Amino acid sequence: MKKEEQSQLEKLKLDWKQLDELAENHVLTRLEMKEQLKIYQEKRKKAFLKELILFFVTAVFIISFIIISLVQAPILFLVIEISAIVIGPIVYFVLINRKKKEREAHL
Repeated sequence: MKKEEQSQLEKLKLDWKQLDELAENHVLTRLEMKEQLKIYQEKRKKAFLKELILFFVTAVFIISFIIISLVQAPILFLVIEISAIVIGPIVYFVLINRKKKEREAHL
């Protein structure tokens, strides 16, 4: 019995020590804060560059498609443009209504 009680006491002491360590208010030094800020800024810069490259690739693809369709098949270009003019506002209103419903559901 004494060994079991002793081991339980040791476990409790260890748990209390871990709780105390968790409860400590760790204050970051200026150097640590600067390092974390620098790392965060580097991550954001890399993410921005990836998004920018993706944007340019997408833009070039869309512009190339428009130019090719305009030159090769002007009728197809007109059909696409008319479809976009008709479908665009419909999609816009559907998205607005969905957003309103989501807001109402959260309230």
